[in-house]
Amino acid sequence: MTQTNNGRLQRKSLANEIDRLDGILDGLDEALAGAVEMAVRDVTGKVVREAVEATLREVLSNPELIRAALAQHAPVATPVPQHQQRMTIKEWFKQKLNELRHRAKRNAFSAWSWCVEKVKKACSWLWARGKNVATGIKVAWTCRKTTATALMVGVLIGVGAYFAGPILSSPARYVVLVARSPR
Repeated sequence: MTQTNNGRLQRKSLANEIDRLDGILDGLDEALAGAVEMAVRDVTGKVVREAVEATLREVLSNPELIRAALAQHAPVATPVPQHQQRMTIKEWFKQKLNELRHRAKRNAFSAWSWCVEKVKKACSWLWARGKNVATGIKVAWTCRKTTATALMVGVLIGVGAYFAGPILSSPARYVVLVARSPR
């Protein structure tokens, strides 16, 4: 209970107490998040530092690893070119023909592989489309009259547009497109 100016005791309200507790919890949340972050950063830094030190001690104390590392960076001796004999024209042509033969074998195999891959893709594409075509044929068969009427109208418009020429068929095409557009 708290005392007011006029000397009467006034009760603490629940809302004030909840607000006060909420403020305390917010402060604890911020302090705890910062403390956890600092602790994790310190521990992680210490663990990484110790792991690197232990690894370096292990590597530097192993003479086999040091020899292997030095061998990787040793200069490589380049062979001194020997005096080459000149090839005759016959040997030169023979060498070039052998190179062409090996290239042709390699290119023929890659061309064959490419063709087989394209045929596989085409077959899978046709198989997927064949399922859709089969469904379309089934629907067309169940609606025979509508399908026949639509085909006849399409054929008549096509024949009429063919005989009418481009000047008269262009407005007809526009009318058909406008009639088919969703409203």
